[in-house]
Amino acid sequence: MARPARKDKPKEAEVEANLIPVMSCMFLLIPALLLAMEVARHASIPVNTPTFCDSTRPREVPVTKVEKFSVRLRGDGFATALGSTQPDADIPLRSPEAFDYDFEALETKAATLASADRGQYTVHLSAESDVPFDALVETMDALRGRDCSLAKAHAGERVGDGCYFWNVVIES
Repeated sequence: MARPARKDKPKEAEVEANLIPVMSCMFLLIPALLLAMEVARHASIPVNTPTFCDSTRPREVPVTKVEKFSVRLRGDGFATALGSTQPDADIPLRSPEAFDYDFEALETKAATLASADRGQYTVHLSAESDVPFDALVETMDALRGRDCSLAKAHAGERVGDGCYFWNVVIES
């Protein structure tokens, strides 16, 4: 038996992919995504509504005096200054051999200043170069207050009574 003649299949033509429409879409998407990132940054701006008051009489705004409270970490303890550059009080180390700072005494002083109705304070914190970094962090915790929780402040509510100075300026 003879085999039937084999028919050759026609070869399929090679098709080149046209990438120009795809690249055009990509070039349009890049600026659109960059613009979306700029808009997304401004998407959640907290807005406080104005308070309503009687506009017939002018509202008196009490002027509060802002004083500078400086805390300097030294190798021999804390030096604090209220309203001047010269230290007005020194809090020595509890144990000079172990760099054991008296954070409780600093927190007590912060609580005393925060409870006094003498005005507002800006707290400036600086440290000498030989002071350990964990002592700087503990100092910020003592100035803030050990029982301070700022969760209410992030929600826009009033800060609790256990918070003293949580917005500290760190100087070199």
